[in-house]
Amino acid sequence: MKFNSFLFCTLLVLLSFTIKTSVSAQKLAPSLKHVQGISSLGIGGGYVQDGFNLGLGYSYYMKSRLLLRCKGIFESTKINSTGLTFIYLNPEIMYSFIKVGNSLYFNLKGGPIVGYESLKNTLLNSKKNALVYGGEIGLNTEIFLSSKISLNIDYDQRLIAKSNAGSQSYTVMLGLVYFF
Repeated sequence: MKFNSFLFCTLLVLLSFTIKTSVSAQKLAPSLKHVQGISSLGIGGGYVQDGFNLGLGYSYYMKSRLLLRCKGIFESTKINSTGLTFIYLNPEIMYSFIKVGNSLYFNLKGGPIVGYESLKNTLLNSKKNALVYGGEIGLNTEIFLSSKISLNIDYDQRLIAKSNAGSQSYTVMLGLVYFF
């Protein structure tokens, strides 16, 4: 229960910062939404089954509807007496298949996953570590709050090989992105 209130408070702070920043950014910055050659940095957090994740990402727009993004993600979950820590790198390609005005984009995405997992059972005093790999496919929604700031919602379905914790999982993330 502590995590849920922490996540809620963190999201409220991010949202209030976003609204305040977007008002001032709209006055100063030109529109740079989905333009070839534009880059962005993002931070996010969200839900993974029985736990949470935090991540950083960098995106580069190759064309107005095609972009490359690379994310570094940290995840922590606990099932009964077993804790799982998962750290991975996820380069992905995204394609905007629906655009609503200049403020809302829906994207299909996919890419490989390479990472490290640590599985620890406190009752059995056992620990397993593994290098894991796999892939993900998903959906992304970009909601532009200003010309420089967007709110991203990601849903990913993952298939992971060599994992001690299972081969399939999903994540839902909420992120704040700054374009430069």
